[in-house]
Amino acid sequence: AGDIPDVIRGTDGCYLCSQEPHDVAAKLEQALNRGKRTTGREKVAYLDIDATGRKIIAVYEDVMQRKKNRRKKFSLPWWKSQKVTSREMKQ
Repeated sequence: AGDIPDVIRGTDGCYLCSQEPHDVAAKLEQALNRGKRTTGREKVAYLDIDATGRKIIAVYEDVMQRKKNRRKKFSLPWWKSQKVTSREMKQ
């Protein structure tokens, strides 16, 4: 909730108030007297659950790709990556 001032800044019909009852009442009165809807929904569209989900999935995909690339970069040569049994070592 700490980002509320940044989110509603510049949105007509949205007002910040203190916790004082008279200030809350004044801001509510301003909002109700405005007589029309705000564009607040459009301003917070980036917080939509679908958009947020896509961003989270993109982060996971990026991490997985980086891990995959790192594994390729630091993989052992094929002859060192083969498992050798103790019997084979004795031969």
